[in-house]
Amino acid sequence: MPIKFEDLEFEIHPMFKSLSTSALVAKKLSKDLNLGYRAVVDLPNGYKISVITGAMFYSTQDEPYEAMVIAVPNKERKKDKEPQGYLTQKELINYINKIARRRT
Repeated sequence: MPIKFEDLEFEIHPMFKSLSTSALVAKKLSKDLNLGYRAVVDLPNGYKISVITGAMFYSTQDEPYEAMVIAVPNKERKKDKEPQGYLTQKELINYINKIARRRT
């Protein structure tokens, strides 16, 4: 079954959680400053993709997402060396579903 954008669960990017001891303060800072959010997608074929968005990443207002394979199902397959940046929502979902179709 293809991944939909609604399937992604974004949280404050771990890099910004450490800005404050209070999760509420960190969430407000991240939202107010557009610092960053992250979703991790675990695909049925064993791949794992990190999706991030925010001012500190390879993104713009019109192309707000950056994605990268961060785990592979076996050692013969290599992780991406570079993130896929400046993705629209449609491009992001196409990228995720392309990875989901890879054989292990």
